[in-house]
Amino acid sequence: MRPKDDWDLADERGEAPTRPFAASGPSGWPTVDRLDEERADAIRRRLEQRLRELDRELGEVERQIAPGDEGPRPQYGKRVGDHTAEALETRRNVAVAGSLRAQRAEVERAMAKLGEASYGRCDGCGGPIGAERLEALPWAGECVSCRAKKGRRPTARP
Repeated sequence: MRPKDDWDLADERGEAPTRPFAASGPSGWPTVDRLDEERADAIRRRLEQRLRELDRELGEVERQIAPGDEGPRPQYGKRVGDHTAEALETRRNVAVAGSLRAQRAEVERAMAKLGEASYGRCDGCGGPIGAERLEALPWAGECVSCRAKKGRRPTARP
């Protein structure tokens, strides 16, 4: 079990700790330690912009998935070429939509963490998330170590 830090003690007292900002951690890598309101607002704007982008992309993909007036969804035929391409495209779009929804949930979680003053803390271990990781993926909710333990790759920007 890790030792209690200022965040833990503030939680016990019912106080919100100061917001995180880039500082150097014990490993020498920059971490998020304190965040002023101006920086928090800039991150919030970036997250809101990403939400709009994801909503637009998700809308486009879902329109391609949903059957319109063209008839029923394509299915795999008995012979190669019997609507196979359309069925594969639909399947790909379903996977893309799932990925976009997962990334949207990560962005929403990051926005909630900004409001809770816990932005920059790993959801897995409670430790700091590196500043470089947050700069690249402001919606990152886990440090690189915790994400790697899950065996998943971090969500990439399109």
